[in-house]
Amino acid sequence: VFSKEPDLCCKGVFVEFGARNGIDDSNTYAYETYMGWKGLMYEVDEKEILGGLVQNRPNAEIVQAAVCPSDQTSVSIVKGISGWAGSMDHVEIKRRQIMMKRNYRGPPQNVTCVHLADELRQRNMFRVDYMTIDTEGSELSLVLDFPWNEFDIRVVQIEQLKEKYYFSQTGRKEQIVAHMNMHNYTYLRAHPVGDDTLDLMFSRNLESTTDVFSDA
Repeated sequence: VFSKEPDLCCKGVFVEFGARNGIDDSNTYAYETYMGWKGLMYEVDEKEILGGLVQNRPNAEIVQAAVCPSDQTSVSIVKGISGWAGSMDHVEIKRRQIMMKRNYRGPPQNVTCVHLADELRQRNMFRVDYMTIDTEGSELSLVLDFPWNEFDIRVVQIEQLKEKYYFSQTGRKEQIVAHMNMHNYTYLRAHPVGDDTLDLMFSRNLESTTDVFSDA
């Protein structure tokens, strides 16, 4: 996506949530490790943070918190399978049932919320080259809540479960695409990242993506 902008080497900025341990399933690891980018990472699961997130991502600011819509101050988090920690109200019902049945890590835990727009304002991060959103079910609510026109977020990657496997997800992809289009984002493609998961790719103010994804 950034192939036509070599000046971004060592100067790019990313935001990622959830971060996991900073390596496994990370969308930003290569940018920090091989291109010298810096960024902001959110992870709610202390197991992932203690498992190496801080050590694995020395050039990123790590925040242990849940990113929530602006009307929430706390959220109940269900934990279990690595990479599946998410809001009890938003984790897909089939996945939630699996985690609760296995009772991997005990009952849901109440945690404090942070609000992404406030977090970016406090750090004067009004331009971000790459934002990746993976919050195990609450992605749509975050997309609808965020003031996209206040910030220059150039490439956005949003996880979405495949609707043919998870009927509770029906219509969410369409809602996300419509909302992003309304804020002048170009929908590039749906990139498969697993048997049941897609990453929806969007860009704004980045002309080179037209060529990169011309066959999407």
